[in-house]
Order: sequence, then structure tokens, then C-alpha cells
Amino acid sequence: MFVDNQRVDAALAYSGAVYLFCDDQYVRYSGPSYEFVDEGYPRRVRPNWNTLEKIGQVPDGLPLPITAVAVGRRPNGTSDDVYFFGGNQFAGPGGVLDDIKAQWARVRNNIERAGVVDAAMLDGNGRMYLFSGDQYYRYSAPDQTFVDETYPRRLAGNWVQEVPGYSLPDTFTGGISAA
Repeated sequence: MFVDNQRVDAALAYSGAVYLFCDDQYVRYSGPSYEFVDEGYPRRVRPNWNTLEKIGQVPDGLPLPITAVAVGRRPNGTSDDVYFFGGNQFAGPGGVLDDIKAQWARVRNNIERAGVVDAAMLDGNGRMYLFSGDQYYRYSAPDQTFVDETYPRRLAGNWVQEVPGYSLPDTFTGGISAA
């Protein structure tokens, strides 16, 4: 019996089968209808996943339950990369365990990387715009402590809609040195 028939923590569709994870268990559905769980399931993630399923690696240090699984084809098309997420950890290709914050949710940020603001301006509504390389940042709060959600943005393709009347020639989308 599955730990909780009313809950799925993660799902994976791979090579004609669907795997559902709950707590420290998983089930597999295969065949034409996916109506019934395959015989012999549910199974415990450890030790069964690595020895029986052989789709990625779930290392012993990965906290359970598995909360997300992602599969993607490598650019050269030779194999799939499988990522398992649990707690604040993830396991990448080969079962290498790492901290989620060390790898994911990072945004390319020219100011953070180079520590340089090339130009700045205030619009007529009190919003501060900072420019660094090919990016711009918007601060709308009165204290301008945090950048607005969805920023930084690339100048190319975004700035023309940002502030009506402040369009840029295409040659400036690589960066602005004064505003």
C-alpha cells in the first residue's frame, strides 16, 4: 500500500512509464492505459531506485521525500540528465549531491558580477533605473532597497516597452554609459 494515496510529492514520465513519488516510496505505471500500478509496486526509493529503475541516481544523502524530478536531453543528444530534488538538496547527473541554493535560482546579474553601474536615471514616477552592461534594473519602492520582481532585464527587446518616450537605438542595447 502506498504511504498516502491522496498525495503525490513528485512525478516523472520517462521512456513509456510514469513514476509517482510519495514520502519514501514510488509507484510505476506502464502499458497502454496507465490505469493500474505495475505489479511489485509501491517500492521504497532506497535501495530500489538505483538498482532497479536505473534512471538517474538518488544518493543516500538526498532528503526524502523527493519533491521534484526533471529530465532533459543533453545538447549533444547522447543521454538524458536526471535531477532529483529533496529538502534543500538536489542530485544531478551521476548522483552528485549539492545544495539547491548553490546551483539554482540564480539570475545573471551584471551589477553583482562586475560591481559597476554604468548609468542611472529616475523616471517621472519616482522609479530608479540602473544600467550595467546589457541589463537594466528597476527600483519602485520609496526606499529603493530591493530590485523589482522580474529584474534585471536585458535592454534588447525590453527597454522599448519599459518607459514610453525613452526608446533606444539598437546600437545601445549592448550597454548604456550615461542616462
